[in-house]
Amino acid sequence: MLLQVVFHCQMYAEQGRFNMSDVIATLQEKLIRRHPHVFEAETLKDDVQQ
Repeated sequence: MLLQVVFHCQMYAEQGRFNMSDVIATLQEKLIRRHPHVFEAETLKDDVQQ
């Protein structure tokens, strides 16, 4: 499956449409948008390692 993603990214990068960095950024934005409770900017007291 990952080979398909890499293959398509390479093909479209050669056409100047998008590259792997664009795909990763888009997926990152989508994950944060759909799961804000997981990616909160707030650091909780229990999360801080001392």
